[in-house]
Formats: sequence, structure tokens, C-alpha cells
Amino acid sequence: MSCKHDFKHIETLYRYEYRSYGDGLYVRTDRFFCTMCLEQRDVEKKEMARETPSWYKKEVR
Repeated sequence: MSCKHDFKHIETLYRYEYRSYGDGLYVRTDRFFCTMCLEQRDVEKKEMARETPSWYKKEVR
């Protein structure tokens, strides 16, 4: 069965892992699901950096 995917954003998850000498691994995971077949996909972006990347923005609650 073939699905004409219609992906919608569910959530964005942020993770930080400390690495040596002040570097950190910044990870942002955007989670999506298809409204037709309920398939779920994760899109992950990673960057090793000393400064916080511009795309790594946590929401203030």
C-alpha cells in the first residue's frame, strides 16, 4: 500500500553532551508523523561546538 505522506511536526527535542576541553555536542531532534499512515520520522541535526549554535534554541517556559 502506497501512502501520499502528509507529515506534521509533533515536537522538538534538545540534547547537550559535554565533551572534552569545553566542546559540546548539540543535538536537535525534530519529530514528525504522517497524518495518513501514522508513520513517524525523526530528523536530527548535530554540531560539535564551544558556542551554542543558532539553531539550538530551547523554548523558555
